[in-house]
Amino acid sequence: MMSHDLKKENTEIPNTILSIWGRTILGSGWTTIPNELLKNQARLGLSNSELVLLIHLISFMHSSSAKIFPSIELLSERMSQDRRTIQRTIQRLEEKELIRKRVRSKGKLDIGLTNVYDISPLMLKIINIQLPSMTPPPQIHVCPRCKKIAKSEAEIESLFGYRRVNPDKRVIQSWCKECRGTPHQT
Repeated sequence: MMSHDLKKENTEIPNTILSIWGRTILGSGWTTIPNELLKNQARLGLSNSELVLLIHLISFMHSSSAKIFPSIELLSERMSQDRRTIQRTIQRLEEKELIRKRVRSKGKLDIGLTNVYDISPLMLKIINIQLPSMTPPPQIHVCPRCKKIAKSEAEIESLFGYRRVNPDKRVIQSWCKECRGTPHQT
């Protein structure tokens, strides 16, 4: 999830995005929103205003390590909503554990500092939604010596076997049973 501000960085616009939107529209930048966020709006319990606010926060991510710190005033202006409405929406996103807010103004000398928002909790929730539907990688094991391949749990058991590393865990033997019985050539 990244935003690209072309004024701040000399970034090439990806051809796919350019062909869809055109250089004129993309001249001030673009924001990458994963489809999983949109597809799972209901599962994440996001109202429309919460989703739009998240998209605005994401638009301030100019790199994977970027800090997100727009002012309430700027968010209010962009979304055409009252400051207090923006603050309540942010609070709801915090309560749903989708964002974390770090207040930077802690004393009289800090007045005017904007809050920093962390969307990594949102990313983790999306990943956790995806995990059950992801198919596990196929069970394949290759003997490093003879290159024999086992393509199923039964073949791995038959050709390689397992060894116990502790009472609760076992691992596949690296070499096939045939190669383990043959002297090493160094």
